Amino acid sequence: KFVTNDMYDIEPSIEQWLGQELLAQQAILQFEIKLPKPSIPDKHRVLFNDYSHNWYGTWLPGRVKSSSNNDLYSIALKGGGVREGIERDLIRKFVQSTTPYKFGDRVLIQRGDDNNAEVWHQGSITAANDDGTYKVRLFQDSYGESVVTQDELIHQFEAPDPNESSGFTSEKLKTVLSKSLADFFPDHVNVKMLVFERKSDSLVGDGALIVAVAEQEMMVVASWDGRIHLDVNILSFYNNQPLGGFSKETLLPQFLSGIPYLALVSHDEQPRGAGRIVNGMEDLNSFWF
Repeated sequence: KFVTNDMYDIEPSIEQWLGQELLAQQAILQFEIKLPKPSIPDKHRVLFNDYSHNWYGTWLPGRVKSSSNNDLYSIALKGGGVREGIERDLIRKFVQSTTPYKFGDRVLIQRGDDNNAEVWHQGSITAANDDGTYKVRLFQDSYGESVVTQDELIHQFEAPDPNESSGFTSEKLKTVLSKSLADFFPDHVNVKMLVFERKSDSLVGDGALIVAVAEQEMMVVASWDGRIHLDVNILSFYNNQPLGGFSKETLLPQFLSGIPYLALVSHDEQPRGAGRIVNGMEDLNSFWF
């Protein structure tokens, strides 16, 4: 196919810039409840996350040498040497599963390195074979699969301490959200809030959906799955000041202090409007062309 000049957008950049209309600002905050994992006693067998990565991480075998209040650990590695000051989240108790693995399970897979030392790689189960073995895919090897036995596998993620609880409820979510809005808006601004939650078996889904509207200035939608995930979507129609004054300085501290074990996973802010391009208020009067 040939490319000709009339296929290009020849509208001047300055006209595209001046033609935009900023209508609102949006912020999306994603939270997770991260309960602490149980402490690990000295001399207990573990896997240590030597190379930390969401997909391509590697883990080395060792034993706990000492610890400090389930905070930092010293690990004596199987191949020799000691790693000091290791956070609990980078350590996995070595407890192999006695029940079969399922398709899609995230696992650690035992493999040797170039020196034949024991290394565990992150991957997933792609099939369970009739003879009790498993077909697995190492994430660092996107195009290949291997067949392993159950003894060469361990679940990647460790369950939290069963004695710990966040005590998170839809009522607590409503409370912290109400407090955030009350701290940000003056008394004369009317804030309406609707709570949708499962109260009988006739409704589908767990958790809660809360919608808060502050007159013509802001709308906040908080969605909790009833377990560990919480999303907060903020749409502000007040464009004369950055949205971070509410999302970062007001709502975020209220949520983190009011809900135990809640952690911020991601936070994105972007302008919303009409036109070929849309920029935030701070950018509208600043362009290079």
